[in-house]
Amino acid sequence: MAAVPEAEREMSLALLLALQSVPAAPPAPATPAPPAPAPAPLAVDFDLAQVKPADRCASEGDVSEILVCGRRPGGTYDLAKWARVFETGPLRAETAIGRRATAGAYVESAAMPGGAVSKRAMVGVKIKF
Repeated sequence: MAAVPEAEREMSLALLLALQSVPAAPPAPATPAPPAPAPAPLAVDFDLAQVKPADRCASEGDVSEILVCGRRPGGTYDLAKWARVFETGPLRAETAIGRRATAGAYVESAAMPGGAVSKRAMVGVKIKF
């Protein structure tokens, strides 16, 4: 067994004295009382199917308020217009790079031996004759 250096022995002694001077941990608190049980839910006598919408143009307020009633033709929103605006179609990443040439980026995949699939990102240039 190797001899312990003098400085290390003094540090160990100092550490032991420091640990003994630390006060003991406070005693654990008594177990708290269990929480009060939640109140029973109230019975709700409400059925949304029985609720009828109020007439939106019936004024019950001040006579000086301005009330505008009316409906838009074709429903609340023009869904046909938005269907045309956001119509899905093929997305082409192409741009003209001259009078007769276009450059574009596209992806393709090809079957490889062993059942693997090669996925590629390609950049191409097309020149019209």
